[in-house]
Amino acid sequence: MRLWKTSRFALALIGAALAGNAGAADIKSVHDLMAEDLEPAAEVIWDSAGWITTAAGEEELWPTTDAGWAGVAGGADRIAEISRVLAAPHYAEGLAQWAEISAQLEIIARTAKRDAERHDKAGLFDSGGHLYQVCVACHERHMIGEPELE
Repeated sequence: MRLWKTSRFALALIGAALAGNAGAADIKSVHDLMAEDLEPAAEVIWDSAGWITTAAGEEELWPTTDAGWAGVAGGADRIAEISRVLAAPHYAEGLAQWAEISAQLEIIARTAKRDAERHDKAGLFDSGGHLYQVCVACHERHMIGEPELE
């Protein structure tokens, strides 16, 4: 009986150690975090605010259903979550401007969520513009090399 308790304890310690190491290994590169997580969440907002003008006329991009607006709010929540990840020491240590940009990103995300919850078209359009400005400011300061073109 005592051997089993000791073995379970040892297994628990080993499991915790492995889980800790797995967490460190799961940290994404900045490029991957941006490309796989932040950009798609930002696109939810950008693709849901404004107009497209073509030869056929003007098309509004705003959601037309509660579910569509909820999707935009979810995209804003995801941006806020990512902004907190970006502010973590692994990414921001020693980079005061990086931390400031991450904080601005979270504020904009909360504002965009509020706009989506209120179905505020003008507010969401402005939030999308502010999001774009923060992204550009970050790229100007921190992007190394040329951006990838789609």
